[in-house]
Amino acid sequence: MNIEWGSNMKYVILLTIDTLRWDALGCYGGGNLTPFIDSIQDHCIRFNQAHSSGPYTQAAFPGILTSSYYLEYGRQKMLSEERVLISEVLNKSGIVSAGFHSNPYISGYFGWNRGWDVFSLLSKITFFLKK
Repeated sequence: MNIEWGSNMKYVILLTIDTLRWDALGCYGGGNLTPFIDSIQDHCIRFNQAHSSGPYTQAAFPGILTSSYYLEYGRQKMLSEERVLISEVLNKSGIVSAGFHSNPYISGYFGWNRGWDVFSLLSKITFFLKK
């Protein structure tokens, strides 16, 4: 991936990694395990006091992608059509979006694929770690 930061294009990169400790990232002093993340961190907004809206993956993602609490969402049920995903908002705004995941609970089966131009299961997590 080659990103030209001086261009007029706007990028939205929402990177969520399940059970990632902050001290595993190089940008927080965790060594050189995440060179790509480290290379873009000066051009990003980081949320250093972020907290999960749910106690496990299926409960947390409604808060991230629909701005709703998991108890409103229905816990482990399918994503209802009335819940608007951030991908749908981006799509309506003409912003090209792609969603990549490695967790079956965030799959199209549960409705998380709506609104993305590309939505794909990654078989290896190394996609996020290497440039």
